[in-house]
Amino acid sequence: MEFSRRGWSPRSTTIGITLLTLLTLVNAQQPVQVKLDDGPYSGLTANGINKFLGIRYAAPPQRFAPPVPASMAPHNDVMNATAFAPSCIQAIPAAIAAMMPSGPESEDCLFVNVYAPSSPPPAEGRTVMVWYYGGGFQFGSANTPMFDGSSFAQNQDVIVVTPNYRTSVFGFPGDVEGIPPQMRNVGLMDQKLALQWVQRNIKAFGGDPNKVTLFGESAGGSSVDLLLLTSGAQPPFRAVITESGTAYLVTGPQAGGDIVGLMTGLLGRPNMTTPFQTLAASLNCGSQKPLDCVRAAPVDALVSVLSKGPFNFPPVADGDANVPTSPDTTRASGKVSKIPMMIGTNLREAEIFTMGQPPTALDAFVAATFPGDDALQKAVTAGYPVGDGMPFSTPKDAITQFATDLDWSCSIAHEARLSAQAGVPTWRYLFNSTSFSPTPGGILSRPVHGSEISFVFGNLPPPPATPDQALALSKFMQTAWANFAKNPANGPGVPAWTQFSGKPGAMDLGNLGGVVGDGVSMTDSNVIDSRCNLFDASYARKV
Repeated sequence: MEFSRRGWSPRSTTIGITLLTLLTLVNAQQPVQVKLDDGPYSGLTANGINKFLGIRYAAPPQRFAPPVPASMAPHNDVMNATAFAPSCIQAIPAAIAAMMPSGPESEDCLFVNVYAPSSPPPAEGRTVMVWYYGGGFQFGSANTPMFDGSSFAQNQDVIVVTPNYRTSVFGFPGDVEGIPPQMRNVGLMDQKLALQWVQRNIKAFGGDPNKVTLFGESAGGSSVDLLLLTSGAQPPFRAVITESGTAYLVTGPQAGGDIVGLMTGLLGRPNMTTPFQTLAASLNCGSQKPLDCVRAAPVDALVSVLSKGPFNFPPVADGDANVPTSPDTTRASGKVSKIPMMIGTNLREAEIFTMGQPPTALDAFVAATFPGDDALQKAVTAGYPVGDGMPFSTPKDAITQFATDLDWSCSIAHEARLSAQAGVPTWRYLFNSTSFSPTPGGILSRPVHGSEISFVFGNLPPPPATPDQALALSKFMQTAWANFAKNPANGPGVPAWTQFSGKPGAMDLGNLGGVVGDGVSMTDSNVIDSRCNLFDASYARKV
């Protein structure tokens, strides 16, 4: 296309500016193709990043059935990968639905998004980071704007892959007559199949399949830990980062239940030992077998029932196929790879769930969490004293700290200690920033559950909405995560950030955004973990 060389006129100038604008837009976003094992895909390149969105990694799944690789259905046509594919069904209460991205949902949702630098990769290929989202295994989507991997790819020269996986009853139907034990957690099987897809296809994007690091938050962090525990001595990844999640959220006394309870204002876990049967009854299945009825039910009917809640469909024991009967026993078996690990929590994880909830007595909450264990109930209640001159001024403060410790801080500490004792190179962090809030006084002005994600992904609002110190901390954290993925044996690549040992007096916990608001300072992990001895025995239990 060529601009007119005739004399100036207002009309010709307007046309020229319009054409220039169009050319700028075209140049800013160009198509780019990649050939994968099931066929060609067309994505977009802009600002030095190749984005391939909504690439199928599995055939459309059958309800409650294991996923089947997409390569079983090859295609010759160039498939469009310029827009997100549907999220998995978000069967959640309306109060939580507001947290999720808008967009189509479908049971046909097993897709990945890939964010890769557009520049030629090094001969050995780029580092790959695979992200698993959280949501208590009840909801979540790789399409969430917070999980956009563009900043990672652009600033850290890594490839980010974000797969969808099935949640709630669609991914975790549980112990149901007619479903073999090894098929009770098809959502975790989705995650494993996505890793197989990465191994087969990541070279096409300039990645090295031998340089894969997994990272995830909350249920995503638990998923990463479960993948580590059930992938044998030679897993298809070389390092893991678990943010606010471990296998103990699935196998421990809480098993994710009190998180759902805190969300819905209930004591402890929801009183629902057989959620699948409760769901079937709500669908008026009558004399029909529950599995047959729920499998045949229209998806809209399922969503209608599930959205009224509370339902909790977590991963369950499946003969060690995807969920170990005892994480402690599995870690001690010698069958788990000793790949490097980075693991951590946020200072006030549970506050995002307890704020706005009605007052509850601490002893009642503890009793609901540890039913039938009077000795443990008394010990835990004594460990969180409430009143004037006590560590906690109100029962809600005590419950917030108790839930933070049980679900996150102490389970992370337990895993970090076992890993370090087994010779696993382990780095531990505590996210402690109070420098950012999207609205004045908002909940993210405190280090609550999930508040570190935007810092890691580099997706904070631009200034002046975000203070310079928060932006600097985000850059520091993203670089530390990427450094770990690029060279796991060297940890976060910060000399002051030493390996975790758990030994008395060891300054082995990286405090992110605390004393050093835009970086890390080291503190004694045993101070943070002072109440964790209350829970160690419960983490060691079997499911």
